[in-house]
Amino acid sequence: MKKMVSNNPSSNQKGIDSSKLHVTFLSGSPTKAALGKLATLNSQSDQFRVRGREIYLHCPDGYGRS
Repeated sequence: MKKMVSNNPSSNQKGIDSSKLHVTFLSGSPTKAALGKLATLNSQSDQFRVRGREIYLHCPDGYGRS
C-alpha cells in the first residue's frame, strides 16, 4: 500500500484534496488500444494517469460527478 501511495502522481501536488484521489487495480498491464479508449474519457476536471497496473484518478468535483 505504501508503494501505491508513493506512486500516485497527484499525491505530491499542492492544492490537491487527498479525499478526491482514487486508484483502480488492473489484472494486467493495459494495451495501447485500451489506453486510447480510456483517454477519450478524460475531462477538463477529472484526470487520470496509468502507472503499471494501476490507474490513478483525481476527481476534484467528487467521484459521483465524474
